[in-house]
Amino acid sequence: MNTALYIARRYFFSGKLRNAINIISAISITGVAVGSMALVIILSVFNGLEAVILSLVNAFNPDIKVSPAKGKVFFMDDLPVEQLEKIPGLAHYSRVIEDNALLRYDDRQHVGIIKGVDSSYLHMSPLDTLLLEGRFRLREGGTDYGLVGQGVAYLLGIRTGRDAAQPLTIFVPRRDARPGSHSYVRAFNQKNIYPSGIFGIQPEIDENYVLVPLEVAQELYDYTHEVSALEIALEDDADQRQVISRLNGLLGPDFIIETRIQQQDTLYRILRSEKWVTFLILILILIIATFNVIGSLSLVILEKRKDITILYSMGADQSLIRKIFLYEGLLITVVGALAGIALGAGIALAQQQFGLVPMGAGTSFIADAYPVQVLATDLMAVFGAVLVIGWATSRFPVQYISRKILSRPEAIKPAE
Repeated sequence: MNTALYIARRYFFSGKLRNAINIISAISITGVAVGSMALVIILSVFNGLEAVILSLVNAFNPDIKVSPAKGKVFFMDDLPVEQLEKIPGLAHYSRVIEDNALLRYDDRQHVGIIKGVDSSYLHMSPLDTLLLEGRFRLREGGTDYGLVGQGVAYLLGIRTGRDAAQPLTIFVPRRDARPGSHSYVRAFNQKNIYPSGIFGIQPEIDENYVLVPLEVAQELYDYTHEVSALEIALEDDADQRQVISRLNGLLGPDFIIETRIQQQDTLYRILRSEKWVTFLILILILIIATFNVIGSLSLVILEKRKDITILYSMGADQSLIRKIFLYEGLLITVVGALAGIALGAGIALAQQQFGLVPMGAGTSFIADAYPVQVLATDLMAVFGAVLVIGWATSRFPVQYISRKILSRPEAIKPAE
């Protein structure tokens, strides 16, 4: 049996002789618990917001994107389509043309991005669940339609439904246009489409993108069989690594294959950085809160001078006595950390289940209440961080105060 831990546990669970020590110990445990609870709740909120944001972005980005390693486009004839369709786990793929264009609606203009997609895109994208207005359609009855980001719709004053009698005109420079031409008719390809729906994902996408039929994009950019990317949707139980490995074997170094994380690498890095910077800030606050452990241990050491005398007479050395009070500080920290983590996880789960705290009246965010997500890795990170802080703050009074007492045998004896 660990003698130091056994004695420290007896000290912790036994009543203190003086009321002040009880109060300070309770304050120490409460401070650690509140700090741990705050860490768990904040990290859970960041997880929830990250999950919501990424779910929105993933509705626009495919599971896997294939693009040319050089240049803007490639020919579909260069791909072994028949072998590609036989890859296990591959559910759908869509040919995509994506490039800049000038958009004009009534008397307003805006430079945006045209994304031309084929009919398969309708089966692989959940974009229809993110429509704020209108219908999810790109071609119907021989008429070309477009899906417009809400940022583009705001800048151009676009409406759908009965107010969509005004077409959206798209201008793209002709590849064979001669410099110095004074007629924009000869210098630009132009196409009219009717806005059928307005979607909302995130500002970077909403303020730039307009989805149109692939044939419209091919006509605008003077393409026939060229595409700028191939977007792939996987089956639910597909092994993404295996699919990517097979794609690399089929396509070779002439193509870049990106997962969703790689397509939005900057966004993922920003979300992770914000989360862990906030974690470090709260850790600094928790360090200040654990200073109460120093005061609590200092008083316990002074209170237990008689016990220290008895342990000395029984042959205990300074190392054992220091370990006793070090474990005492760790017990205070562990109890506070476990209580705080349990309370924080409980509050987060209650918010996740019942939506106790709303996002605010009149908010246009996709969620009505603050989204939260409790991860076991975060709970372990909080517990580990609090344990390290508790160990560090416990060593200071143990090393300093016990040295002052233990170095002078006459100081060990309690006053008569």
